[in-house]
Amino acid sequence: HNAPAKVQAYNIACLAYCKIKDNRATEALSDLNVCLQIAKDNQDLLKQRAYAYLKLKNYDASLTDYDKLIKLDPANPQLFVERAEANEAKANFDDALSDIEQAIELKPLSFDYRMTRARILVESQKDKLALQAFSELINDYPDYIDLLIRRAQFYNYKKDYAHAIADYT
Repeated sequence: HNAPAKVQAYNIACLAYCKIKDNRATEALSDLNVCLQIAKDNQDLLKQRAYAYLKLKNYDASLTDYDKLIKLDPANPQLFVERAEANEAKANFDDALSDIEQAIELKPLSFDYRMTRARILVESQKDKLALQAFSELINDYPDYIDLLIRRAQFYNYKKDYAHAIADYT
C-alpha cells in the first residue's frame, strides 16, 4: 500500500481488533509484532497488542504494553482503565484499584469508570468500600434503577437479605 505509515499502522490495529474479536488473537498478535518491529511506539498497535495479550491470558505481557502506553500518554484515562482490567484479570486487585482511581482522577464524572471501581471492589472483597461506591453512584444517578439492583445482588451475595429486599423494592 502507498498509504502513510501512520495510516497503515492504524489499519493494521483495526484489523487486529477484528481478529481478536473473532477469536483469532494469536494471529492478530503475530501481525502486531511484525508491525511493532518497524513502528515501535505506535500507540494504536501497542494498544491492540496489549488487548491481544490480555485475551490470550498473557497478563504480564499485556501489563508491560499498558505500562509503555501510559508512559507515552499519561493523561489518557482509558489506558488506566484497560491496565486496571489486566491487573484485575491477574487478580492484582490493589494495582487494579490504583489504576481505576487514576482514571477517575483524570475523568471524575465517568459513570463507567466508577462502575468499574465498584466491580473491582466487590471482586477484591473490600465490602465496605464496594457498598460506599454503589451508594455514591445511586446518589449521583437516582434514576438508574440498575444500580439498586446491583447493590441488592451484592447484599444478597453477602446474605444481608434485609438490605437486599429494601433495594429490590
